[in-house]
Amino acid sequence: MASIRLHKAIANSGLASRRAAEEMIRQGRVAVNGKIVTTMGVTVDPGSDSITVDGSPLGRADRKKTYLFYKPPGFICTRDDPHGRKTVFDILPDEVGTGLHTAGRLDMDAEGALILTNDGELTRTLTHPSSHLPKTYLVKVKGEVLLRALKKLRRGVELEDGLTLPASVSVIKGRGTERNTWLRIVLREGRKNQIKRMCEAVGHRVLSIKRVSIGGMALPDKMKPGSFKKLSKKEIETMLGGRERTAQSPKPKDQRQRAGQEGKTAQSPSAFANAYRPAPADRKPKGQREEPGTRSRGAEDKSTQSRKGWASKSQRPESPGGKPGEKGRRGDALRPGSGQTGTRGKRTRKS
Repeated sequence: MASIRLHKAIANSGLASRRAAEEMIRQGRVAVNGKIVTTMGVTVDPGSDSITVDGSPLGRADRKKTYLFYKPPGFICTRDDPHGRKTVFDILPDEVGTGLHTAGRLDMDAEGALILTNDGELTRTLTHPSSHLPKTYLVKVKGEVLLRALKKLRRGVELEDGLTLPASVSVIKGRGTERNTWLRIVLREGRKNQIKRMCEAVGHRVLSIKRVSIGGMALPDKMKPGSFKKLSKKEIETMLGGRERTAQSPKPKDQRQRAGQEGKTAQSPSAFANAYRPAPADRKPKGQREEPGTRSRGAEDKSTQSRKGWASKSQRPESPGGKPGEKGRRGDALRPGSGQTGTRGKRTRKS
């Protein structure tokens, strides 16, 4: 069997995710052929090397299985807690929970959709920062959320660990007797306590959080807190398909550039069309000069009109000796010998 990295071998066995396996190695809980390993990058052959975690042999990978679990509030997303708090695996029957780990997390006081699996590759796909898998939450916050706060949440909020990616935020129920607001928030990244910190940054305390979908997989209405459902291969593909249907979010740098352009006048559709309108067929390419003596009389007339600002021949000022019947404009000098003197339309008889 081909050699693979130690943390991947642990993840493939279904004992933990890759990230959790790395933490086990750092804590000195993993041994290879009787020797404790605490550094990353060690490669092993699961078929021939003896691997133990906390003194117990690492079992071979079971058949891959994945569950959608409705996490109730008051439970943490880990298998063992040193503080003795209740975990989501305390709810599951032993025949279901054995060998599973959580693909992602929810806060202890949050509820909703959570994925449990023994598939290390699926866990990596769901949790890696580059996946941008959309996750939808129903969030209840204190007070009335104004448009200014909504715009900040949508554009991105500056937190202590950097600017958040743009999010989809909408009000689904405003105020009420308790003057609270329900928001629908779609995130494409996962930071610790992200929703709580984002809302607090715009002046609103979070009262409750419920995750209602992960990618293309929505939490069924009939599911109750503490219940679970085994996912088929097709359902897993549907869940991951939510990432493909969602447009790639702009990077924070692009977002800041766009935010700095707010308030500028947008280009009108007609101006946009003119800017990209193809040049006439008879127009010379840029930089190509006319050959001496080849410029037409019509082109010279148009050039003269353009320099003097004439829109048409009818607007040209009358010159002395003009055609019979042409009238000069009011205020222009009168023609010599016409029997009229002065300007501004005043006429006097010639004495």
